[in-house]
Amino acid sequence: MQRREFIKTAGGIICVGVSGCALPIFKQESNISIKPTESRRVEIYHKVWDMQWDLQFPEVVWSPEGVFMTWPKLEPKWKRLSANCWGYEWRSTPEYIAEQEKFGHRDSKGNSIQQSYLLGLVIQPRIETLDNGVALTLELRNESEVEFTGVGSDGGCLGARSAGFQDHDEVARSFIMQGGKMVSMKELHRTIPIRCKYNAEYNEYDELSRMSAYEWFWGRSRAGIDTPVIVGAVSSDGSKAVVFGWEQSTSGSQNADGHHCLHSQPRFGNIKAGAASRRRGYILFGDKVDDLARELREKIA
Repeated sequence: MQRREFIKTAGGIICVGVSGCALPIFKQESNISIKPTESRRVEIYHKVWDMQWDLQFPEVVWSPEGVFMTWPKLEPKWKRLSANCWGYEWRSTPEYIAEQEKFGHRDSKGNSIQQSYLLGLVIQPRIETLDNGVALTLELRNESEVEFTGVGSDGGCLGARSAGFQDHDEVARSFIMQGGKMVSMKELHRTIPIRCKYNAEYNEYDELSRMSAYEWFWGRSRAGIDTPVIVGAVSSDGSKAVVFGWEQSTSGSQNADGHHCLHSQPRFGNIKAGAASRRRGYILFGDKVDDLARELREKIA
């Protein structure tokens, strides 16, 4: 029997099957609208607040053996799956790998960052509006003849595009869940003042080659954080909040440069040849960051 799940969304109560497609049971209006662009970025607009975010979804997909998808621009073919749901299917190709090798990833000193690229993983993101946010699904399917181990993803770069969430005290207004509550990142150790990657397991900074290769940019922190990882931010006037998180996430990031972004990174583990793995994530909007984080934790714990 096919498993189904009932979720409250912008289109009303929907029934979701294993394919990720949704059928509305009754309709209702949402405060949120989404608009995919020609790239992986999706514009997320809060109608009541008149504020916008965008989400590069996903940003990176990797395993210890190499990278399937990385952050420079690519143009997937988005499809509308229902009134409030969009998705696409993408796989790496030799041409894509050649483009990345030509792009030449480099560190702050101009030194080349050596990366291996992999074929054989089908990447299927889905994004759907809710009453107070968006629901995210990321399915990874192994169409190769070998097992991919330790697969992980940056589940999206969520960038604030409205002035109310872009201000000089952005680090102080950014939060991560620690000990069951949202803690300001200003209170936590970080090696780079403007941005940081927080890991639940400190040894991963050194053991995962992808993290160590980009430590010059993201830095590290000694702060212990909860899993699944929930990050969030509040507006400069304190009246609005957003949280972001994925099930099975073990790290999260925040960047207060021109990106004004938050990240939560889910793990998919080992994916055998012919098998698939799926994770769910959410972006929620409201007035209290702690209340939103508790609501999100109930969804992804």
